[in-house]
Amino acid sequence: KYIHEPVTTAENATDILANIILPQYQKYNHGRWALHLKDNLEFIGWCGLKKIPERNFPDLGYRLSSKYWGKGYATEAAKRTIEYGFEVLRLQGIFAAAHEENIASQKSIRTVWI
Repeated sequence: KYIHEPVTTAENATDILANIILPQYQKYNHGRWALHLKDNLEFIGWCGLKKIPERNFPDLGYRLSSKYWGKGYATEAAKRTIEYGFEVLRLQGIFAAAHEENIASQKSIRTVWI
C-alpha cells in the first residue's frame, strides 16, 4: 500500500537479487533479513539495512505480511537491526523514513530512535 513499487517479472526479480541485493551482503556485510515467528518459523516478512547510493548512511527498511501489522514485530526487528548496525558494523548513522500516510511505521520509527 505504501511502497509504490511496480510489480516485477520473475526475470527482473532474479536480476535485482543477483545484481543489487546479494552484492550488498558481500560488500557492506548487511542486507535485508527474513523474519520468522519463533514458535513455528512461519515467514512473516523482512527487515534490515540496504545501501542507497544517494545517501551517506544505509537505509533501515522492513515489510511484513499485513496479518502481522500492529503486533510489534517491525519495531522489534528494527531495534535489533539498529543494534547490529551500530554495535557490530560500527556504522556512523542509519537512515529511516516512512510514507507520510503510514502512521504505524512512523510510530515504529519514532519508538526505535527514542
